[in-house]
Amino acid sequence: MHLEPHLLSCLDRLHPHLAREEVLTLEVNAWLSRPVTLTEVRRLLHRFEQQGWVVGVRAQAGHTLWKITSAGRAVLAEWELGL
Repeated sequence: MHLEPHLLSCLDRLHPHLAREEVLTLEVNAWLSRPVTLTEVRRLLHRFEQQGWVVGVRAQAGHTLWKITSAGRAVLAEWELGL
């Protein structure tokens, strides 16, 4: 499985809770055959945010918490159906 759908899938499983980037990186690395870095996950999350698929909530501690949007869930459903 590729990083993009797996990252959205992780966020979908956690919905409606928010997830830190570090947690998402650990989660995707548990399932992917090729390890990914925190930087790769951050870049992809920011790209997803620009597309409206996720929302990043900036916390006071300086980190960002992420959650999937309804648009992101729709894209994930399309990917899972192979559309």
